[in-house]
Amino acid sequence: PKALRAKMGRDKRFHFLRTQPIHFSAVKQALRQQQIPFTVVFEERPTLPFSTALAIEPRPYQEDALTAWLAQGSAGVVVLPTGAGKTFVAAMAIVETGLWTLAVVPTIDLLQQWRTALATALSLTIDDIGTFGGGEKELKPITIITYDSAALYPR
Repeated sequence: PKALRAKMGRDKRFHFLRTQPIHFSAVKQALRQQQIPFTVVFEERPTLPFSTALAIEPRPYQEDALTAWLAQGSAGVVVLPTGAGKTFVAAMAIVETGLWTLAVVPTIDLLQQWRTALATALSLTIDDIGTFGGGEKELKPITIITYDSAALYPR
């Protein structure tokens, strides 16, 4: 489709089209609709190389938030008041899906808070969780990144 093609650019080195990862699902869908054969050569939903378990029991409203998020195809925004446990809901989602996770936070302070909170909630060490921002560039299966770092990387 033209709208999708407009989001793609030609890679002159290798003579193929290139697009941003956010458009991956739309590209796949368009190829399937047009019955164009293709192969994905990477793991689309990589699973964590270690197991996780919640260290504490979730509150009912946290379970409701996770259920609603899962019902929307594991997509959306969890809105809870300050201190209500949004980070813990994220930990619940990590346990539920078992997938590599990139959490994006607005500040370096929150980057460290999330790292500590997720490690505690998931019964991991802080060394198990990568951080990207504030001078750190350590990508791991669970990584916390600041908005600025996400917007700038890999420029």
